[in-house]
Amino acid sequence: MVRGEDWSEEEVQQTIADYFEMLRKQNAGIAFVKAEHNRKLRERLSERSKGAVEFKHMNISAVLHAHGLPWLQGYAPAAHVQQLLEDSIIRFVEARTHQDRAVPVSNGSVRERLRERVLAILGNPES
Repeated sequence: MVRGEDWSEEEVQQTIADYFEMLRKQNAGIAFVKAEHNRKLRERLSERSKGAVEFKHMNISAVLHAHGLPWLQGYAPAAHVQQLLEDSIIRFVEARTHQDRAVPVSNGSVRERLRERVLAILGNPES
């Protein structure tokens, strides 16, 4: 892939997974280096720059922030987010929590279900 081209679904999913790994560490108080995560992620992506990965992380922060969820410190929510990214985050979260019977499954709105599942992934389901 050449720089400037749209991100593939695989690239987006890998970036979301990396983001949630860092978010879990942040939530648990475990130290990590964002620059190292960025470097390792770029090794798996198709020619994405450090800035492109950082901006994608900021887009993920924006989606979580819009749903009232915690987001990574240092990756402030970006102003413009594509619906495709929000859909990809929902698919990622649902795939990670689908088999876990401990994750609450409500009949609420997409926002409520997303919130429940993200908090479960982070290890602090709401009571």
